[in-house]
Amino acid sequence: MAEHPSFTLAALLPAGGIAGYLKTRSAPSLIAGVGLGISYAYSGYLIKENRDYGTELALGNSVLLLGSAIPRIIKTGAKAPVPLALGATGMLASYYYQKKGRKHPIPRYGDCLKNTMKQKDASTFKCCQSPEVASMLEIQPTNR
Repeated sequence: MAEHPSFTLAALLPAGGIAGYLKTRSAPSLIAGVGLGISYAYSGYLIKENRDYGTELALGNSVLLLGSAIPRIIKTGAKAPVPLALGATGMLASYYYQKKGRKHPIPRYGDCLKNTMKQKDASTFKCCQSPEVASMLEIQPTNR
């Protein structure tokens, strides 16, 4: 579920970058929009596949988005809608992903196996709840 904001921003940011380029011929808008869009798409993929550093990458992208909006908000006196929207989006996404990172520290698959092999107990590791993994490690699978 945490990948949905990343995929949404991956679609919206390139569209905004292209619109900014077409309107003002701003190459930095195009490069930043497409670059951050690709990075958000990759972080969404990592989160969806439960791979390492997906949430951290999305948080970094969000902080970068917020950081790029602040000078524009100051420059326009907080009257232009686009910098305000970018700032609000960056702030909300940063808040969301930092909460996700703190609330659900997911043990990595390798950590799970390493710790389970030491303890012979799979009660605290979700990845070891599958009967296949439990049988390989000769432990009792936990109840789901």
